[in-house]
Amino acid sequence: MSNNLQPQPLSGVKVVELGLWIAGPAAAAVMADWGADVIKVEPKSGDPARNALASILGIENLRSPAFEADNRGKRSVVLDLAEQEGLTALNSLLSDADVFITNMRPNALTRLGLSPEVLRDKFPQLVIAQVTGYGSSGPEIDRPGYDSGAFWAYSGLASQFSGETGYPPILPAAFGDHITAISLVSGITSALFDRTRTGQGTIVETSLLKLGIYAATSDYSLQMTFNRHRPPQRRVDSESPLVNSYKTSDNKYIWLLCVEASRHWPQLAAAIGHPDLCNDERFNGTRKRHKNRAELIATLDGIFATKTRDEWAEILDSNDIWWSPVNSLEEVLASEQAEIINAFVDIPDAGNEDKPRKTVASPIDFNRVPTQPKSACPELGADTIEILKELQQKSK
Repeated sequence: MSNNLQPQPLSGVKVVELGLWIAGPAAAAVMADWGADVIKVEPKSGDPARNALASILGIENLRSPAFEADNRGKRSVVLDLAEQEGLTALNSLLSDADVFITNMRPNALTRLGLSPEVLRDKFPQLVIAQVTGYGSSGPEIDRPGYDSGAFWAYSGLASQFSGETGYPPILPAAFGDHITAISLVSGITSALFDRTRTGQGTIVETSLLKLGIYAATSDYSLQMTFNRHRPPQRRVDSESPLVNSYKTSDNKYIWLLCVEASRHWPQLAAAIGHPDLCNDERFNGTRKRHKNRAELIATLDGIFATKTRDEWAEILDSNDIWWSPVNSLEEVLASEQAEIINAFVDIPDAGNEDKPRKTVASPIDFNRVPTQPKSACPELGADTIEILKELQQKSK
């Protein structure tokens, strides 16, 4: 359903996906948005993510909007890889593919004869993109990953967010998966570019664990350099009171972004109607504000609680104070800014093609033209007959 008049950057690229759940399929969905022909290979039971929401809530035949978002624009073929016929068909698909994306566990790929090293020898032109939980070697190679495990818990990220209660908070659904997916796409496109010079494919690999560690680069840099890191923090004793959240009188929140404290503090104090705070012995220097941060946060809490967020928005903006609203998902969906940058797009509804449904857009645009999904998420095996006919014609 693309509205683009120009060819998409990956038009003509053939991608075969042997993926399940989120990280691998989400990467393939981005490539489909960018014009690639993505063939999703599924078992007879389908990708387990198809029925994830129904399984969680115990409601049969409940659609999974998240699965549909991460599998739009693809074609689905059902192959039984436990049988030679299914493996033969998959290898035929790979013989003229440009990219193979998989997030199956390494040992499962090896049992099927589909390890990256084997495929590299058979199809030297193929870019083989592998997502794992913990990497393709080492003692954790076959530990179940998932973003809550490898990306969030094992990487150290969760421990850095445990300040408020002492317990690590629960990660938003598929948060690490989508960061890993777009990172994998960057590696794939780099490998495709390299192939234009060498004619050879590449094994592209990343893991949820490696992306989680990368996301914590700042904290790990402190740990490795000074053998110490910022401890998990509660909001009330944040090291930077001027980069913190505050509740307004209507039970909404703002987030101050006064990162250049020496320059921003006098501006902020004047804007909120308390220029005298700059002369307060507790707060009239960077070191003092840090030492007395709990008192400063409490003081600002009292001030920001006197007005609504909209009232503070007008005051802060008119005084060039750096800040952001802490938006709910509903507020983002309704925001003019999200609409202008095309953060959300419509995809056809398989059950009602006259009434498209809104979903999250791929995060990259080309030539300032919004990227639109080509089609809806396919039903399980919807394209099996068509794809098998293509393989038969190719073999003649």
